[in-house]
Amino acid sequence: MTDQPGNAGQPMMPPPSQGSGGRVVKIMALAVIGLVVLCGLAGSCLFAFTLVAPLIKGVPTPLQ
Repeated sequence: MTDQPGNAGQPMMPPPSQGSGGRVVKIMALAVIGLVVLCGLAGSCLFAFTLVAPLIKGVPTPLQ
């Protein structure tokens, strides 16, 4: 017989994962990484807009 005593009909449970502290650290790390990526995208878009806006408005750029 392969059944162990005390496990009659119950499925085997996986070993407990790491505590909620590790989960919170992972969530915070993902949030920080996401914030950095979003700020980088926003900065890139702002930089591109500052380069293109004078072309759209027709404002001449001063040559020095």
